[in-house]
This record gives sequence, structure tokens and C-alpha cells, in this order.
Amino acid sequence: MDTDNEPLPGATVTISSRALIGPTRTTYTNESGVFRFPSLPIGSYAVDVTMEGFEIVKVAKVDVSLQSTAVVPIQMKFATSAEAMTIVNEIPIVAGSSDATKRDGS
Repeated sequence: MDTDNEPLPGATVTISSRALIGPTRTTYTNESGVFRFPSLPIGSYAVDVTMEGFEIVKVAKVDVSLQSTAVVPIQMKFATSAEAMTIVNEIPIVAGSSDATKRDGS
């Protein structure tokens, strides 16, 4: 969900745990902003959620137990940009313009 409680489909959700065979598993949120990791081994998991334009959300500990569903509410905030932009404005010099001499009265 974003800060307006609207679902965010397509967010990348990565879990990690010592209970896993392999370092991580990754999935994506569906059109309702929901994600699932079926058949996880019992244990504690770290959850990272990323999506372009939003801050990364990290949940340090989600406990998974037998025959239960762990609900992990995630609220993502828009990322703030710290980019700097420098604009250089140069005035072109036009040499030998006949218009300039007409304005001077020459």
C-alpha cells in the first residue's frame, strides 16, 4: 500500500532466513498489492519490499509457524530525490549585426 492506502501492484518482495534452502526468495505483489510465499519452513524471516519511486521497506522479523498465515502490512512512502541540477545560461555574442547599427542611428 502507498501512503493513501492504495495497492501497489508489481512491488518486489524479497525474504531471507536461515530456515530457507538458499539465501533468499523473491516474488511480486499482485493487482491488489498482496504477496504470498507458500510452503515456507517454520522460522523467522526478514522482508524487504522495493518499488521504483518509493523508499525501501524493511521488516526485520516476521515469524512463520505451522498452519498459519503471517500477515505483514507494508506501507510504502514516495522516495525523495536529492538530485542537484546546475543550469548555465550563456548569452550568445553576435558579431557584425546590421540591426545593432540601425538602432544606434548609424
